Amino acid sequence: MNLIQKAKLQTIDEIIVRISLDGGLQRANVYSSDPELADDKSRQKFRNYLAVILKETLGEICHGNQIIDTNFYIKKLNELVVNVNFNSGHILHENKIRFGVAQKLLNLYWKFNWLLKGNIPEPIHCPFDSIVIGKLDKSTHDIKWTKMDDPNDYRRLVEAASKAATIRNLSICNWELIIYAESVNYLDKI
Repeated sequence: MNLIQKAKLQTIDEIIVRISLDGGLQRANVYSSDPELADDKSRQKFRNYLAVILKETLGEICHGNQIIDTNFYIKKLNELVVNVNFNSGHILHENKIRFGVAQKLLNLYWKFNWLLKGNIPEPIHCPFDSIVIGKLDKSTHDIKWTKMDDPNDYRRLVEAASKAATIRNLSICNWELIIYAESVNYLDKI
């Protein structure tokens, strides 16, 4: 790999991390309200830590010898929550990262790696946020991704997304791409 190719890949990696972190953290009231605990330097250190742990977690998911199913994926999300809370809970609101925020971070990170790099398997789920949840069966509308702590709520979202995707003969990941594009009118421009 030459220097230009390496620089391109590093730039893509930086873009993926930035859009994943921004998308997962910006609406979720993640940080402590204590300015001494969650100052700019601490927040940047936290974002750097998240970048590393997201990369490690996705590597474990995509490059291991295990079957990637919902149970395995939820186990990896739980491990992510435990690791983040152990290492960075002190700067987080209520001293924890919520399961819903963790799923959005990891699902965005996987999605954008898959879209932009091409050497990553298709994600088994999608980033669940208010747009996606709003497109699901009404039985899931009580779930707020920014407040979700129960993996069973995540399981309910996956089941509802699977049903919605099946109706359109799509995977969950591709279904989300289409509904997101429709929600921001991308498809009208194509």
